[in-house]
Amino acid sequence: MKICKFLIVFLITLFFLLCFIFATYKQKPQNDNSTTSELIQNNLRLESFYTNKADYEQAFEKATTGNQQKVIAGITSHHFLAKSLIAQFFAGIALESIENIIIVGPDHFYYLLDKEHQVVTSKRTWNTLYGAIYSKRSLIDSLVLESEIEIDDTLFLTEHSIYTLVPFAKKVFADATIAPIVIGTNYSYVDSYNLGRRVSQIVDLDTTLLVISSDFSHEVLPEMAGLNDEKSKQAINNLHLENISSIECDCKPCMAFLAGYLEEEERYFFKVVDNKTSNDFGEIQSRVTSYISGYFVKVKKELD
Repeated sequence: MKICKFLIVFLITLFFLLCFIFATYKQKPQNDNSTTSELIQNNLRLESFYTNKADYEQAFEKATTGNQQKVIAGITSHHFLAKSLIAQFFAGIALESIENIIIVGPDHFYYLLDKEHQVVTSKRTWNTLYGAIYSKRSLIDSLVLESEIEIDDTLFLTEHSIYTLVPFAKKVFADATIAPIVIGTNYSYVDSYNLGRRVSQIVDLDTTLLVISSDFSHEVLPEMAGLNDEKSKQAINNLHLENISSIECDCKPCMAFLAGYLEEEERYFFKVVDNKTSNDFGEIQSRVTSYISGYFVKVKKELD
C-alpha cells in the first residue's frame, strides 16, 4: 500500500513537472536559437575571482596617497600576489580628471589563438566588492566601429589580466567607467601600435587613464630578473616600436599598443612606482616573476 501511494505521488509530481517544462518551452520565441549558455550569458555580470574584501583593504592600508600624479598611462601587475603593489599604483594617481579607464592585457589562455579577431572587449557591467563599475558603452561602440576590436564577453570570465585589476580601479575611481581590452598573442607589434594610435584619437586623453596590465620576467633566477627589468625600464622610458622586443614581459603587443597610444604626446617620462619580484611578497622560490609598476607623466613645459 505504501509503495502504491509513493508511486501515485511520484507520477503526479512528474506530470506537473512535464507540464511546467512544456509551458516554458511554448513561451520561448520561435526564432530564438540561443544556446543555454548564451541565455545565461545574456544576464551576465563580470567579476573578479578574488572576493575577499579584507585582502583589498589590507593592500590599500599600505598604500600612500601623498603627491598623487597626473598621469597619461601606467603599467602594473595582474598577479594578486602583488596586490599591495597594485593598490599603490592606483592610489598614487590623481583622481580629479579621470572619468574612463582602459585596461589592456594579454590573452593568457590563448582563447583568441584560432579566432578571426585578435583584439576583444566587453560592454558588460562588472560586480566588485566596492559596487558595480559600468562599461563606457559609447566609447566601446566607437572602438568597435573604428578599429579591429570585437565584442567577446566569454574571454573576460577567466582572463585575470583584466579581472584582477577591476576592483582596485573601482575602489579608487568610484565613478569612473571601464573599457577592457585583451590582445591576442598573434597580433603583431605593428598592428598593436597602430591600434593604440587609433584608440588615442578616439578617447579624450585628458579624462582617460590607460592601464597596461603586464608582468615582466617569468620563472627566472632573481639575478636575471634584475638584469631583465633594468633593460625593460630603459626601453619603456624610451618607448618606440623598434625597442618593444627589448622589454621582457608577458604582453609585448600591449607595450606596442602603449607606444602607439603615446605617440602624439609631446614630452613624457616613465616614473617607476616600484620594481619587485614574487619573492618580495613572501613566495620564496629559486625562480621568480618580476613586477614593474609605473606612470607615464607629462613633462611640464618651461615658462617663457
